[in-house]
Amino acid sequence: AQVLHADVSRLVRYLGLLEDGDARPSVMLARLRRWLDEHPKWLVVLDDAIDPSILSSLSLPSSGSVLITSSFPVSEWEGKCGWENAVELGPYSPLEAHGYVIRCLPDAVPSYVKPLVTALRNLPLSIAIALGFIREFDIKIEK
Repeated sequence: AQVLHADVSRLVRYLGLLEDGDARPSVMLARLRRWLDEHPKWLVVLDDAIDPSILSSLSLPSSGSVLITSSFPVSEWEGKCGWENAVELGPYSPLEAHGYVIRCLPDAVPSYVKPLVTALRNLPLSIAIALGFIREFDIKIEK
């Protein structure tokens, strides 16, 4: 819960919603909800979420979407959140992960790809984020 409050705080500050300095978690969450409600088609990503109750505690408006990554089975989330269309995506196979990296970074040295995808447990979102970082900062995969 403390990490979630810190994330909400950062987002509220980034959006400029803390003009009066009231940093109580309940106030910041209410301001975030209001902003989301006023700006439809938003996407909130809850990465590596461990507790389905997080969604009800946030009580986000229905004007946008939530993407949750979690190592917990989708059945736990469906039962506690009442979802009907949750999609469970497993990790890539080692071959899929390697192929994805090579397609995204054609100049990558193949011998460095396996340690990268292994360290990221072949998780598609983790690999995509790492590749985005590598491209954004023009880092060689060897680093």
